[in-house]
Amino acid sequence: MQPVIVDAGLVPVSFRKRPADRLDVAIVREAMRERRKMYLDYEDEKGAVSERVIWPFLIAYSEDTRMICAWCELRQDFRHFRTDRVRKAGLLDEKIPERIALLRRRWEERRRQEREVCTENAPDAET
Repeated sequence: MQPVIVDAGLVPVSFRKRPADRLDVAIVREAMRERRKMYLDYEDEKGAVSERVIWPFLIAYSEDTRMICAWCELRQDFRHFRTDRVRKAGLLDEKIPERIALLRRRWEERRRQEREVCTENAPDAET
């Protein structure tokens, strides 16, 4: 079975220019492994920089970007932080008070609920 998977001929292709990544995600993996909070200096799409303390639980990939999925203490909510917009990052000594797996389950449940709302409010395809 392995040769079939290795030689499948499937490669993700993007024709968009990928933004330069400024963050080595090894620090994010370490934070998750050790259940430690992180600080970020984060730049939004308008160029405004804010300081955040986050509880990372997942590194996600889209076609053109890599993101940290985390609980944000400033917003008291789940947020996605593009790694190409992180100006500075570091580990804090303070521990994340929840298990990483529980954070991820809560985030997945929130996403499921949001998708249901979008589906319920979507126009009928037959009209």
